[in-house]
Amino acid sequence: KLFTMLGGTRWTTVVVLTSGIFSLPVAVLHSVAQIIVLARGGTQYVSWWAILTTLGIWIFISIPLNVLGSQVARRLSLGRTRKDRVSKNPRVIPWAPWHRSGPFICAIAGVMPFTSVYMEVSNAVETMWGFPVLTVYEILLVVFFTLIVAVAISSLVALYFLLLIEDHRWWWWSFMFGSSVSIYALVYSAFIGSHMTPVPDLSLVVSQIMIRFGSFAFYTRTPS
Repeated sequence: KLFTMLGGTRWTTVVVLTSGIFSLPVAVLHSVAQIIVLARGGTQYVSWWAILTTLGIWIFISIPLNVLGSQVARRLSLGRTRKDRVSKNPRVIPWAPWHRSGPFICAIAGVMPFTSVYMEVSNAVETMWGFPVLTVYEILLVVFFTLIVAVAISSLVALYFLLLIEDHRWWWWSFMFGSSVSIYALVYSAFIGSHMTPVPDLSLVVSQIMIRFGSFAFYTRTPS
């Protein structure tokens, strides 16, 4: 709805990106892990029935719901236009020192959310490697809500500093502020993995793929 009200016309592209921007990379990562496990003769693989069921849910439920929602939103936004007048020429962004630039603010914005969840990230990675068993799932839910609050607060503060330098690209930077926590999660998970007790090559490869899957989930979910 917002996309149409802002003058966007390529709504089909938005639907395709919404349907596949998370599902397709996850499917590729899972396929690579599945192929590696089967090639090495492993037994901890997902059955083909479960894969086909998930694929059917995505094709026959997720994609139609995205199309239906986009159609309803597009019809509701017909006839509505922006009341403010925007110049066609982009405004020149004033010069700012490096510590007030967008990339630096983006890097700092992910520090506080990551520090609020790094212990659970460590426990999840250790569980993935097969050493402890993660049983208290209620704590994960509490940490998830803590992450949401921390991302919201840090994004607002970072956005305030970005607006101080009159950067009109703050819409795009606002997405990156929340996503920056995924970079810290990826680096921290790789650091933990490098200091673990040696494990079989198969477990090492699969766990590294799952770490990248988790980091990508952080990257796509925290901005929303």
